[in-house]
Amino acid sequence: MGEITSTTGWPSIGGTGALMDELGAVRANGYTWSGIWGGPTKSAPPSGAAAGKIVLTPDHTSILDDVDDVSFVKAVVSTDTSITFSISGPGRIMAVDSGSQKQESFRGNVRSTSGGAAYAIVQATGAGTITVTAKATGLTDGTATITATEGTWVPCSGPATSAERSS
Repeated sequence: MGEITSTTGWPSIGGTGALMDELGAVRANGYTWSGIWGGPTKSAPPSGAAAGKIVLTPDHTSILDDVDDVSFVKAVVSTDTSITFSISGPGRIMAVDSGSQKQESFRGNVRSTSGGAAYAIVQATGAGTITVTAKATGLTDGTATITATEGTWVPCSGPATSAERSS
């Protein structure tokens, strides 16, 4: 997609008014196109990240100390970078991921972000408080806390209730 040509009114490849540049990066200025086509002007969607810091969010803030229970901890940054995850407390990092197409191992604690996000899959090794920290050069560290309790994970049977889907 590119700039709109005056003769056709359609975008050309590689221009500056693009939804996507030549390398495939999405550009916010594409949101101004709706005004050109007669729609309301919209701003780019928020990324969830503040410039200069890592926002760290677990999908579950409490897990069991069972090998089948994990929490996916999402690190969001304003630009793609390499994230280093660490754990304190009774837990371990089972894997890291981001959807990045780079040839990186899922093992370990370092992962390049893709689209500004990377994940650490955390498992409890005992009951207590697990603190996950994410670091990247030039950014303020992000932290998240997960509470681990003793128990046996039981798989879901049947459809989730609306309260379960929203948590």
